[in-house]
Amino acid sequence: MSELLRMENVSKCFGSFYANQDVNLTVGEGEVHTLLGENGAGKSTFLKVLSGDVTPTRGSVAFGPHERLSVLKQDHFLYDDYDVISTVIMGNKRLYDVMQEKEALYSKPDFTDEDGIRAAELEGEFAELDGWEAEANASKLIQGLGLPESLLSRVYDRCLRIPMVPGARSLNLSNSVAIVLYEALRTLDFPGMQEAGALTGREDESAPWMDYV
Repeated sequence: MSELLRMENVSKCFGSFYANQDVNLTVGEGEVHTLLGENGAGKSTFLKVLSGDVTPTRGSVAFGPHERLSVLKQDHFLYDDYDVISTVIMGNKRLYDVMQEKEALYSKPDFTDEDGIRAAELEGEFAELDGWEAEANASKLIQGLGLPESLLSRVYDRCLRIPMVPGARSLNLSNSVAIVLYEALRTLDFPGMQEAGALTGREDESAPWMDYV
């Protein structure tokens, strides 16, 4: 099995505080890894080191030949207006930028000779980035995680958005989500949500929380 990624003795400290310390990891072809940890455990720092956004204090991160890393920002609202397959492709930022610029050029009503030259340059880069296989590769990735192909065309803003306390950001819930809410959040308008057909559930009066599935 070929090795796609190797992290050796990776540490990242901020002053005297170690967010990550002596991390060793190898990822082989076909493997799926999940990163778990409490808030503040160093998950985000680990991923920033992995993606190259943050330089480790010591240690090394190396990818296999011809391998690259696709990254999406940790922003729950940034991709609301995009379907899943487009969002996956966005992980390869340069490829997505090329696709967007191509689309903008070809949609111009006054396509010029200069636009044609630029379009040819973009087509060459698009091919080098394996753009013609981008959707097929994204589909393969999604289905390789055990998710249904029907998910690919789903748009994130089809999720229910529950307004929280005044001034706070909203909470996004898909139709299949399970949520546990504590007593302090009982002011949420659950009847209104149920009328929208987004959630069905029950309230357990014997416990200081509510669960909806």
